[in-house]
Amino acid sequence: AQTGVLAALRELGIQPDASWSEPVPVYSQHRRTRGVDYFYLWNADQQPHSFTASLAASGVPYLLDLWSGAIEPVAAYTPTADGLDIPLALAANETRIYAIRSSRVRPTHVVAAGPSADHEYGYTGKRRKRIEVRSTRQHAHRAHVKLSTGRHRTVHLGALPEPIAPAQWALHVDEMGPGGVTPHDLTLTKLADWRSISAISGASGVGTYTTTLEVPHSWISPWLGAYLDLGLAYGSIQAFLN
Repeated sequence: AQTGVLAALRELGIQPDASWSEPVPVYSQHRRTRGVDYFYLWNADQQPHSFTASLAASGVPYLLDLWSGAIEPVAAYTPTADGLDIPLALAANETRIYAIRSSRVRPTHVVAAGPSADHEYGYTGKRRKRIEVRSTRQHAHRAHVKLSTGRHRTVHLGALPEPIAPAQWALHVDEMGPGGVTPHDLTLTKLADWRSISAISGASGVGTYTTTLEVPHSWISPWLGAYLDLGLAYGSIQAFLN
């Protein structure tokens, strides 16, 4: 029976290459090449999940963006006897790919950081040697950070301004059909999947959503960043900001 497979493997001393700190519907694949281990993670749930991933590979972890080709070093992880523990937060249906390159020399990074839905760490600067703490927590607070050098830091994070929601969206859909392309143009009061709009719910093609935001002067600061939250989306999306 499948229910006894996990127990039988454990009795034989066989451990998974990827495991989670708590039960979550996240699936993984592990591929190994010469000097690099790749881990593909997929959150199969309609809800976000924060947890620590224990990956059976040693070295320096990187996050791969398969759309843009960008490669970013991971700034928070803890080396263990069996590999690496990486705290992460996955959005609904989000996929993520980590590459762990074999190396005995690791850059300074954050350790012992538990999974958090509103905190993350990243390298910044031209040489990617500075570490910054990023928080989406609304109120002002302090974050305590432990570094791989053994040093501790306390970072003060100020209160965040209220999020901005566009007043309306313009939607242009090029519907593909046997007779060619049929254009549709609509004005929406909120961002919505066009399959929920009765006039074009059965359309198949490419949709372009556009809107305009007025950003307050108080948002313009080297210590403030912003996230674009498009909600749950099916298929693929490219976002442009100008």
